[in-house]
Amino acid sequence: MNASQGPTPAERFRRLEELFLAASDMEPAERRDYLQTACGDDLELLADVERLLGLETAAEARLDHAVAGVVESLAQPLPDRIGPYRILESLGQGGFGTVLLAERDDGHFHKRVALKLVRSEMWSPDLEERLRQERQILAGLDHPNIARILDGGATEDGGAYIVMELVEAPRTLIEHCRDHNLGIERRLKLFRGVCDAVQHAHQRLI
Repeated sequence: MNASQGPTPAERFRRLEELFLAASDMEPAERRDYLQTACGDDLELLADVERLLGLETAAEARLDHAVAGVVESLAQPLPDRIGPYRILESLGQGGFGTVLLAERDDGHFHKRVALKLVRSEMWSPDLEERLRQERQILAGLDHPNIARILDGGATEDGGAYIVMELVEAPRTLIEHCRDHNLGIERRLKLFRGVCDAVQHAHQRLI
């Protein structure tokens, strides 16, 4: 290959990766001087490295925000009610909220559900759009091996929630197989059920 043609895409990617890894451990002032020297007249390469570093900084900020939200939510008491649902206990914590065991008891019917609560302090336009997409995706799924969406709404303090069918599964699939000493044929039958659910989601572009 003629040197005048410049580096190949693979060579450029390796150089971009090398500069990114080296600069990511530097302080901002040192980083700028290093990149300007290392990239020389290749302003496009400099812009690409800085764009990657900016994405990394933004991702770290989102992670810090999510961790802080989890710590804060752990310190807060559970609400007694959310909409028509009575809160029973916490099932788990996530980066953007809490999954709660709840029971609808508004006089129309009684049913235990899993309620995904996004607290108001975590709310943002981006999260609102993600939650809207999640509700739409879940509402479009209709498979016996996929938990169904039942309800959703807003909380009094400005948060939001999604109500899902409660799956009573205190053990993982592997633990279930071990506990019941299932043979290969029954294990494969369970695995096929999981694959059917995944295929159902994939057919709906998930």
